[in-house]
Amino acid sequence: MLRPIHRVRCWKGLQAGFDLQVNLVLWLCEPATKPIGVSKSALSAVHPDEGVQTWLWNFLLPRPKHERLLKAARQLAGQSNTAKARLQVWIKEVRDADRQFKHRHAAWPAPLKGLPKWNAFKELNEAFYERLKSVGVPFSTSGKPSKTRRIFYKDFVEQFRKLNGLEVCVFCGGPLGNPKVDHWVSKAKYPLLSIAPHNLTPICHRCNEPPCKGTKDVFQAGAANAFGDWFHPYFRSGFGAYSLIHDWPLTRVEGAATDSTKNLHLQNLQSLLELPNRWTEEFQLKYDSLRRTLRKKVREGELQVTTVALHAKIAEWHGELDEHRPHYAVHELLLRQAQQPDRLSAWLLDLQEI
Repeated sequence: MLRPIHRVRCWKGLQAGFDLQVNLVLWLCEPATKPIGVSKSALSAVHPDEGVQTWLWNFLLPRPKHERLLKAARQLAGQSNTAKARLQVWIKEVRDADRQFKHRHAAWPAPLKGLPKWNAFKELNEAFYERLKSVGVPFSTSGKPSKTRRIFYKDFVEQFRKLNGLEVCVFCGGPLGNPKVDHWVSKAKYPLLSIAPHNLTPICHRCNEPPCKGTKDVFQAGAANAFGDWFHPYFRSGFGAYSLIHDWPLTRVEGAATDSTKNLHLQNLQSLLELPNRWTEEFQLKYDSLRRTLRKKVREGELQVTTVALHAKIAEWHGELDEHRPHYAVHELLLRQAQQPDRLSAWLLDLQEI
């Protein structure tokens, strides 16, 4: 988390969609809700707005003879009251994941994979994320029900990129490229959080895929302070909590916590995203690129092999760095170090060999 991460304008609309998702599964787990009672007219118990009710019914039964999600909903409604009560408790705890990152909270539950209808629950909740991509959630940016101004996945990504930077991944500082929406808490293990706004962050493909984040956990389920040793993109960001260091001539770039109480947070983040390896790789690539450029300038007579001339050129490059460009932190570290007397001498010796 090299950069600050800001909430998008459609946050309230996404939150309304998340609340709708939670209310639906809680209603399905009410003892009075039976499979036969899962009908369009009964959805008024989930949300009072008729347009939202229609959206929900189309969500469950998107077209005739396609009842996959409706069947999943009725399976949840058909559970025993004991199973329903267990799932209700779990839902109410998981929906408050944001509180875990804000302050110390009760132990957070592990996934309920042993529940008889877990697969139906998982399928129904993950489908909300797919609908966010395809038809949008039935709320406007302000969080009010809307038939014509729905929020889509692409809206979230576009707003995020405009607010947080079009080109740079907020996690690693590298190119954002074609961003992937990461679920900070795994959607596969906690499908209830599939469209929770505090759980969504567009990051670069490399950060989002194994061996980096993938489906790795960012908490310890069952611990009294499950999320206490982790940063969070919105509620406990790592921005400003660490800086990059590099011990010349070693080729390892790592983060150093500016506050010793955040050492474990930083270690967890670095391990989660393989950051030292990636920063070191970029450091070496940039070093080699600058070395080739300097040697070319010397051969072509554009640069004198003197300490003053070399320092001026490196300082010029340092001043031209743009913090809104990919790998700024790594490149800034390299060029700042290159101006130190001992390292400047090393560059000079290399150029004198031409």
